[in-house]
Amino acid sequence: MINHADDTPPVPSLRTAFTGGLEHVTNHWWLVIIPLILDLFLWLGPQVTIDTLILGWLDQLPTPLPAEMMAQINEVAPQFNLFSFLSLPIIGVPSLIATTLMQPPPIPLTNWPLSNGFEFAAYALLFSLGGTLLTTSYYAVISQTILRPYEPFWSLSEKRAAGSNRFVRNLPLYWFRFIWLVLGGFLLLFIIYLLALPLLIVAVLIHPALTWFVGMLMLTAMLFAIILLSFTPHGLLMHYRTLDTAVRESFFIVRQYRQETINLVLIIFIVNTLSKNVWRYADTGSWLTITSIIGHSFITTAMVAASFIFYHQCFHAAGLTPPEELPVPPPRP
Repeated sequence: MINHADDTPPVPSLRTAFTGGLEHVTNHWWLVIIPLILDLFLWLGPQVTIDTLILGWLDQLPTPLPAEMMAQINEVAPQFNLFSFLSLPIIGVPSLIATTLMQPPPIPLTNWPLSNGFEFAAYALLFSLGGTLLTTSYYAVISQTILRPYEPFWSLSEKRAAGSNRFVRNLPLYWFRFIWLVLGGFLLLFIIYLLALPLLIVAVLIHPALTWFVGMLMLTAMLFAIILLSFTPHGLLMHYRTLDTAVRESFFIVRQYRQETINLVLIIFIVNTLSKNVWRYADTGSWLTITSIIGHSFITTAMVAASFIFYHQCFHAAGLTPPEELPVPPPRP
């Protein structure tokens, strides 16, 4: 439900969101546990590799690939770990190891090579479902600590206990909705790609510059779709919205605060990219990599918290109505 007030709502503050995100994670340091454990598992745990499968597929090609390309594939393919699907692209639990080629750890790793496409599809699906469950839990814990910042998540108070019980009881429902969000989001991006594909084919036949232009238009359309949906997880897990309501409210907030939302997404992207590169260049393959993992987990979790704080500001400034059991928390003293 949207309430149209006569007065112009205040513009949410990006500065408040980012400083609040850093402060929130500092005061609730245990929020980094999920990305921290995920990265440690991806770094030190068993590796489900597909290099044998990829090389087998390439051997079946009628025309062999150039030697330089084969050398790059032989170098990169053994480093890909199928467990990386536990960190979903764009929307998943942030991970340094899943998205960055790091130095090998100082201990030998167990390697589980896959030999056929059926195994690859089955494990990819299983790990992706696990990634959606991890993401649902991660976002939900962050959102609920933002709603009630003065109560520890493990508090035995009546309100906290009621909120925790509701989350645990309805976790399968939230997970199911999140799965549909992920499927719908990737389907939308795939549709944009299919619509742009004929234009790309024509552009390739005409001129390389036109190909670049059409490609940029396609990427812009994809980015626009991602931004429009960017607050859907927040509505699902902070205010227990249904998927269609969360999507509509995300569209509404983005339209109301278009420039602020674009700046938020841009700043988070820049900060996360810089964090990833800094920790990657600092990596030596020693146990000091744990420091990089902790630093990256803290920074990215602070960015996630900042997005939830900004959404919470926009939600109330836009006149949207929260559920009765989740009243607006009092301002910080």
